[in-house]
Amino acid sequence: MSRRAYCYDNSHVESFFGSLKAESEVTEGRMQNSVPGLISHIEDYLRFYNRKRLHSALGFRTPAEFEKLAA
Repeated sequence: MSRRAYCYDNSHVESFFGSLKAESEVTEGRMQNSVPGLISHIEDYLRFYNRKRLHSALGFRTPAEFEKLAA
C-alpha cells in the first residue's frame, strides 16, 4: 500500500466506480434484487468497459482497437 495521506493511490479505482455509477443500470432505479444478480451485472459492465467502451486515454478507441494498432 502507499504512504499515509497520499490521495493519488486510489484515484484510478475512484474513477472506475464513478463510471460504473454513471453508466450503469444500478443508478437508474433498477437495483438488483440479489447479490448474484448484482455480481452478474457488474461482470457484464466490466466486459463492456474493458472491450467496447471508448477510452479518452486511448485516443477514443476501444482497448481492442488500441491493442491492434500497437501490435
